[in-house]
Amino acid sequence: MQKNWYIIYTKPKNEKRVGAILSKRKIEHFLPINCKQMSSLRKSRLISEPLFSSYVFANISENEIEKIKLMD
Repeated sequence: MQKNWYIIYTKPKNEKRVGAILSKRKIEHFLPINCKQMSSLRKSRLISEPLFSSYVFANISENEIEKIKLMD
């Protein structure tokens, strides 16, 4: 069975959670992360956020699409 890349639409701010679930189920996925440095008066910190909000890319076959839709 041939695998293709599909875009999975998620709720906003849940991209990392969906990526973790896909990793746990051993499904190949791609979640590009953008790291920004935020600085305030006292500290500077590194913040990582998804490059594309609400989207995760997955390399799956057509049979696995239904499994992804039923994922919780």
